[in-house]
Amino acid sequence: MSKIDITLTCLFNAITIKEYIPKDFLKGIIIPIPKGGKDPTVMKNNRGITLMPVIAKLYEKLLYERYEPWARDNNVIDDLQGAFQKKCSSLQSTWLLRETIASNLEQGNNVYVALLDTAAAYDTVWIDGLLVKFFNTGVEGKLWRIICSFYNCFQCSIRITS
Repeated sequence: MSKIDITLTCLFNAITIKEYIPKDFLKGIIIPIPKGGKDPTVMKNNRGITLMPVIAKLYEKLLYERYEPWARDNNVIDDLQGAFQKKCSSLQSTWLLRETIASNLEQGNNVYVALLDTAAAYDTVWIDGLLVKFFNTGVEGKLWRIICSFYNCFQCSIRITS
């Protein structure tokens, strides 16, 4: 193992044992990305992407890798969910929707489709409610407390360039 591997292992083990996320992990930088053909000086004409420290993303990935098999085994993640699924893209989700509609129309069934634009939803998510839903899936104990601490004092600042 390299020195960086040993250092990260010690750090991540300490975070896991203490159930405490370092404050530097909880600082995001929002980068505004202009929407095409619109005035980028108007904030609503930009999409924000939040960049977190790489080391925080590594730890987050470690948590995900440990949680994901349990979630699959306990049917927490629906097979039809496209987001965050390995080997699944928006094209596959679109194809599934088209095939479902076509199949039902062929069988003479009525088809109703409702689409929800969640473009701004991530900025307005009720975090405590989301955490309760997560808890209700069966995530408890150490993992639950670590995930809560990620959201406890998360801060963002916006990078503005001229």
